[in-house]
Amino acid sequence: GIGIALFGVMVGGGATVVRSCFMAGVALSADLIRRDYDVTRALIFAGLIMLIQNPLILLHDPSFQLSFLATLGLILLASPIESRLGFIPDKFGLRGIIAATTATQIFVSPYILYMMGQISIIGMIVNILVLPIIPITMLVVFLTGVSGFIWLPLSQFFGWLAHLLLSYELQVVEWFAQVPFASADLPVFSGWWVVGFYAVFAAVFLFLKYRNNKKPQ
Repeated sequence: GIGIALFGVMVGGGATVVRSCFMAGVALSADLIRRDYDVTRALIFAGLIMLIQNPLILLHDPSFQLSFLATLGLILLASPIESRLGFIPDKFGLRGIIAATTATQIFVSPYILYMMGQISIIGMIVNILVLPIIPITMLVVFLTGVSGFIWLPLSQFFGWLAHLLLSYELQVVEWFAQVPFASADLPVFSGWWVVGFYAVFAAVFLFLKYRNNKKPQ
């Protein structure tokens, strides 16, 4: 959590960065304490604080909307999906990465399709190749900035490492973006379909939660 806050300060602390760091902090707490119900309430509380500060982000800020949906999907779906992926090895956190990617993709895809009319078909492959490197990249970028106050050659060394990591991530994205049929286009559709998707998901989730609570202990 401290690392996320320091990273947000280092990159400028803009509104989008603050919202992303706030959501990342909630997602991190979900992974640490493994208590979905409490973390869901924490996410809603975080969203309410942001809305009180600026109510317009609810309708006019895709970064807030997608961050909220992605974090909610991570909280609600990542653990159930991961429990069904026992056939995938857990080396290098591969199972968790696939579960987290699938969970967030399920939750944000309807809204992305509504906003952009396009969705990536090979995005999960890119995430598997890139996501394990992201925490290391953030750490190295942070060390580049901090070490600049201590000793310039050390900062240059970390900067070189950061350049290698970032170049790899960008190259992977560029390679897969050139793959034929890397994305699918859909015709324009009403926003009510998106509302309906989330309403159906909420109804199914609440029903399953109610049924599980009714089972004899």
